[in-house]
Amino acid sequence: MIEIFKHHGYIVCDTDEREDGYEKVALYEHPDFGIEHASRQLQDGQWTSKLGEWEDIRHKTPQSVECDDYGNVVQIMKRRRQDWDV
Repeated sequence: MIEIFKHHGYIVCDTDEREDGYEKVALYEHPDFGIEHASRQLQDGQWTSKLGEWEDIRHKTPQSVECDDYGNVVQIMKRRRQDWDV
């Protein structure tokens, strides 16, 4: 999964904190099934997730949606967004 995001311009990073000009994703790993979920940081610093067939939700941190179904955050990645520059 990390390689797929790299193919789309993301690089591995160490923090889920908002950085001007960068879009971030968090990858969640379930201990039995591998990567099960990803969430994306919005320009305002909040995160968004798609919960199955339900609507997208917003949450304050990527850890807010850690659970038995999705697992825990194992990697944060980011890519430059020119349209997000301040």
